[in-house]
Amino acid sequence: MELSIDLLKPNGFLGYITPNTFLKNIHSEPLRKFLLENTVIREIMLFQYSVFSSASVDVSISLFQKIDKVPYKNEIAITNSLTAFEVRLLRKINQSFFRKNNRLEFNVSVSESDNVIINKIIEKSKPLGTYGKAYFGIQTYDRKQFVSDNKENKNYQPIIDAGNILSLPSFRTY
Repeated sequence: MELSIDLLKPNGFLGYITPNTFLKNIHSEPLRKFLLENTVIREIMLFQYSVFSSASVDVSISLFQKIDKVPYKNEIAITNSLTAFEVRLLRKINQSFFRKNNRLEFNVSVSESDNVIINKIIEKSKPLGTYGKAYFGIQTYDRKQFVSDNKENKNYQPIIDAGNILSLPSFRTY
């Protein structure tokens, strides 16, 4: 993306269809910083269906405009495609909103007032890592075989499952 934007003429437009992971992924923070400092984001389109039948990836289309001096205030259209050729406007978000939040995340799912509450929660909370280890994206092939309420043998380790997280701190699953 960076090279494409660098190659654009001033005021030129660039549209990209990409996995939507760059919007919030921690490793994409430098890219989001570059985009915020060098472009006006005109639109981010989300999809509620599989765009590519042969790939299991959620995608978004982003439209950027290269601007020498990015204005502090710029409204980004956040649109949602429910089916092919059916697009609706979800909300408009000020581009400065992304500059203010944690890790410059492009959190297009929340409003600015929602983000104020989220930031207060983050500010007054402790990370989950304070209490234990958390792993992103680990799933078992056969849940019945590998997840149990009882410690079946020495290899079973405690887990916190999304379904039972509300029962903390007394909960233990093996």
